[in-house]
Amino acid sequence: MIIVKLWGGIGNQLFQYVFGQYLHFRYNQEVRYDDNSYISTDKLRKRELDNLNVEIEMDNHCSFSKYRGVKGRTLRYLYQLNPRHHFIGLDEKVPTTFKEKDEYYFQAYWQDYKYYDWLRHNIPPFSIKSKSFPKKLTEFKNMIKDTPQSVSLHVRRGDYFKPRFVGTFGVCTEAYYQMAINRIKEQVEDARFFVFSDDLEWVKEHIELDKDTVLIPNYDISQFSYIELMSFCKHHIISNSSFSWWGAVLNTDDNAIVISPKKWTNTSPKTIALKDWIKIPVTNE
Repeated sequence: MIIVKLWGGIGNQLFQYVFGQYLHFRYNQEVRYDDNSYISTDKLRKRELDNLNVEIEMDNHCSFSKYRGVKGRTLRYLYQLNPRHHFIGLDEKVPTTFKEKDEYYFQAYWQDYKYYDWLRHNIPPFSIKSKSFPKKLTEFKNMIKDTPQSVSLHVRRGDYFKPRFVGTFGVCTEAYYQMAINRIKEQVEDARFFVFSDDLEWVKEHIELDKDTVLIPNYDISQFSYIELMSFCKHHIISNSSFSWWGAVLNTDDNAIVISPKKWTNTSPKTIALKDWIKIPVTNE
């Protein structure tokens, strides 16, 4: 049996769900998901996969996932003492064979397009519940669909620019967004921007916006709805965030232009941007 940990925001949850489904269909394995994170260690976030038109089987019996720090590491060590238990974490090789009576626990973000790409060419990765789209966003949905050259602009601030994380995740500066906007305007006539951000006040103060730009308000609703709304746009400017990554990937328009930062963090040259996306260098490169 395989257990995949769900943790982080909705973008990461989608990566983890897709990864589990890849293992299920690719290797014919029973897959369950562990959502202890939202019960015990990360109550500020929510499990937000319920908008998908799927039944997700949960399994929270692995006690180490309920705790952080020393207690969590100790319980994980005890878990791994059982020779039939296998823990696969960040940067560890994903097995391609699985013993029938063993248990495999996967804990990482699994941010790799190849899992989604394999699924979409073999089985539908997921669909969205038809009645799940909130009324509060319907006006903006209609506005986007009535705009031939709509462009989503996702500005991620929040924890990315707090002292603890800015050295790693503070990639997308004011200069990056302005360069991306100018690049879109060079290639797209009559582009109209729809801004998604956790800090709309910062956007208004630091980014030069056209008069017809639409700022999408932040309601206390499922964040998946915002990804879905973003995906309706014709083109995309994303940040180094799985949130807007999915907004761009779920866009089914083959002629979409997607602009992303050249690298995903300040500590690594790696990126999860797709090959055909336009990658703009950040200012400190």
